[in-house]
Amino acid sequence: MTESTEVVVVGAGVIGSSIALELARSGLRVVVVDKFGGAGNGSTSASSAVVRFTYPTIAGVNAAWESRHCWEAWRDHLQAPAGEPLAAFNRCGVTLLDVDFAPCSLFTRHFDKVGVPYEKWDAQELSERLPAVDTGRYSPPRPVDDDEFFADASTRLGALHTPDGGFVDDPQLAARNLAAAAQRHGAAFRWKTEVTAVMRRGGRVRGVRLDEGTELSAGVVVNAAGPWSGQLNRLAEVGGDFTIGLRPLRQEVHHVAAPAGYYDAGGDRQAPVLADMDLGTYIRPEGREFLLVGGTEPECDPLEWLDDPDDGSPFRPCRSSGRR
Repeated sequence: MTESTEVVVVGAGVIGSSIALELARSGLRVVVVDKFGGAGNGSTSASSAVVRFTYPTIAGVNAAWESRHCWEAWRDHLQAPAGEPLAAFNRCGVTLLDVDFAPCSLFTRHFDKVGVPYEKWDAQELSERLPAVDTGRYSPPRPVDDDEFFADASTRLGALHTPDGGFVDDPQLAARNLAAAAQRHGAAFRWKTEVTAVMRRGGRVRGVRLDEGTELSAGVVVNAAGPWSGQLNRLAEVGGDFTIGLRPLRQEVHHVAAPAGYYDAGGDRQAPVLADMDLGTYIRPEGREFLLVGGTEPECDPLEWLDDPDDGSPFRPCRSSGRR
């Protein structure tokens, strides 16, 4: 069976669903194909969903700053009906500890151009603002079995704080919100469906073949498959001349109880997201009693690249550094 559309989007995570919404809004006929049973069920569901502006390029800062305004006006952005449950943006701020290999000036030069508000904290102000954080400088990050892991701090750290940063409380729900908005504009979604071939004619894409046998004819195929993007590129026989490769990297994030004193004593303000490049970790609030703790890929931690994203397991321990 052959069907036709104008655009096929492969992947219904937060990126694919957002792309589908904007394409459908522009008046194009869009079909989204996803191997899972609903929007955001892949890698989006495991995202820490941090909204930050600390990117080393002005293009990255611009995109992040624009997205923050969308998150703050999420219902308006989606044109969602009043009763629809929506993901929420928590504007708790993002605090980046200042280290030699990622100095504040790397980001503030772009902040000044884009208009991103920021504050520079010295070690004393960092200690006053976040009393539960050890402000000692221990870098470079080391694995726990290194003899220098428990060495005393050499100096003290300051920080770069962006008050408009934060996180989205439910990234999977955010993807569902985007998918629902796309459907309201006419986009169609096919769940539990995989692409088995990318069809070409005359050197151009002409659609995809699905595992249930349907051929979807389309002049444009958008690869938004996340960790599975490399596999889709191989089906399309593209990527050999790309300067950037596509291969999934396994990440590990822990859900832990927040230590006493991490949140303000008064309980009226949420602690910020903490990007601790000094120890190679980040910390994100989760409710008012827990934290999400992940790694920032320091040199001492081996990177776990996967040839097949389905080989990823959430139960393998890592040798991550960090003790703050």
